Amino acid sequence: GARSRAVRSASLVELVGPFTVAFTTLGAGDNPCATSSIGLGPDPTTRRANCITAVQKLGIASNATDAATFLSTFVGTGATRPANAGGNPGLTNEEANNYTLGFTWRPSVIPRLTVAVDFYNVELKNEISLFGPGTFLTGCFDSKDFPNSISAGTRACDTFLYGTQGAGGGLFNIPTANALTGNPGTAGVLGGSPAAVQAPFELAFAQFANLNSGGRSFRGVNTEVRYDFQLGDLPFVGGYLGGAGEIFLKSSYFNTQRYDFDSGIIDPVAGEHGNPEHVVRNEILHRIGKFDHSLQWYWNSATVSDVQVDKALYPERTPSFFAPAFNFFNYAASYKINDNFVVRATISNLFNTQDPRGIYGIANRYDGGIGREFIIGLNARF
Repeated sequence: GARSRAVRSASLVELVGPFTVAFTTLGAGDNPCATSSIGLGPDPTTRRANCITAVQKLGIASNATDAATFLSTFVGTGATRPANAGGNPGLTNEEANNYTLGFTWRPSVIPRLTVAVDFYNVELKNEISLFGPGTFLTGCFDSKDFPNSISAGTRACDTFLYGTQGAGGGLFNIPTANALTGNPGTAGVLGGSPAAVQAPFELAFAQFANLNSGGRSFRGVNTEVRYDFQLGDLPFVGGYLGGAGEIFLKSSYFNTQRYDFDSGIIDPVAGEHGNPEHVVRNEILHRIGKFDHSLQWYWNSATVSDVQVDKALYPERTPSFFAPAFNFFNYAASYKINDNFVVRATISNLFNTQDPRGIYGIANRYDGGIGREFIIGLNARF
């Protein structure tokens, strides 16, 4: 085992990088008040109440009843919006406390067998990250302190602006003042210009910032079993397989026991899309002379969009919310021509496995939507 403490200082770009104006693409569901998102988060009741208040502050509805009616059909609009990003001279150092425990067992009665188990625990605080609308929007609307919500050490509701109309109606513009907080807007020279989306309750401007987040906590266990043998050593049939090469077997299982983000609100993500709780990888490799080929089998456990949603409510979620467990296979082969050249071939997603949610327009999780992929390469060393 090992125990360590690490410290990282912010880079010059993170500290004093100039503000730059760019664009960011936000989907319809990125607005926490959209019908697909308003019932999510650590406290859906708080989120819904804050959304109702926001609709009134923006002048879209004059009372809570009308605001709730407006939100009942509000789906949001996916579009590109202007945004800015820059350094933050107030950043402090990242600090991490880590420890690992593990053991390796090689039984004398089975000489080529290896069993290894490793435990990992990482506690990171003051993590430096570039935060954008996704973090600040949920941090704003999920806080009981709305609109004075603090997320990742900053006033979350001040980092974005909704398009507003003048007293006489007309175009929706990027405001010079934040209608939610009453503070000056962050759009700079873009204040007063037309908003990208001409509709009520649509984001008109967003801000990215390097901030010290609360950190993250990770705990997991990896188990790996390896075994190799000569085919000629197999009982009964080994005499017929002399010179047929060697087999290498490897199986690993990773269990994410805990993976939490902390930006003032604990957000567990173990079990969410991209962070499955259970991952299994099995591999068999056959080597004969200068030729290797292997078959890899991956299995990932089922995931959801938000592990904090009560399981009893899963049937009410959209099809994209739940992703079932899946298997997929890869095949690879290589031939060593000489000490300088090796030719390789790979087939990723061997059986062209498709995400069962594909009928809803969701990209294949196994290969980023590419499908079965063939790769041929030549490694040369001089």
